[in-house]
Amino acid sequence: MPNTPLDVLVIESSTEAVRAVLGHVPGGLRAEGVSSTLEAEAILDARPARVVVCADDLPGETGLMFLARTKDRWPHLRRILLAPPQDAELFFLAMGEVTLFDFLTKPDGLPGLAPAVLRAKAQYEAGLRREHSAVATEAAPPPADAPQAVARPISRDAIVLVTGVLAGCLVTLLCITALYFIKSAAGVDIFPFLHFGDLFGK
Repeated sequence: MPNTPLDVLVIESSTEAVRAVLGHVPGGLRAEGVSSTLEAEAILDARPARVVVCADDLPGETGLMFLARTKDRWPHLRRILLAPPQDAELFFLAMGEVTLFDFLTKPDGLPGLAPAVLRAKAQYEAGLRREHSAVATEAAPPPADAPQAVARPISRDAIVLVTGVLAGCLVTLLCITALYFIKSAAGVDIFPFLHFGDLFGK
């Protein structure tokens, strides 16, 4: 079925090599194989895939180049690179460049392909479940019995304190203003003993 997710996509340099790699894929998984990156892109565009097993020695474009080029296009795809033993340094490069899931040498490493594919598939599905769970949690309304944030009322003592301070400031300001007008109108120094006359000017 065209829209059925593909468990494993194998990309190898020839039809014979594709068949050899598919022979190591666990039974029961939906697996297909192609012999070029162009065919691989066409399949990945048409249906989702979980794991890609890609040889590095491909015609026209290396497997590492293909995986790096398409990393952002299919970010959730789990990638397994197959390369000759002498190219083991590709593993370290690929880990940073393409978020490689695993690296296997060929042909000696092919017996390890089945467990690697199963681990990659399990990791893909676990990531998918986490994403769905996060989306569902964000979209779900809070339960009816969830504690609601309640605004705490201001205490009576705090109201009395603030009111008292404001009233005191207002009374002080009114007193100073009244004294200023008395001094200005009558020309009387109302602070003869405390010598506060300079407060309002000469």
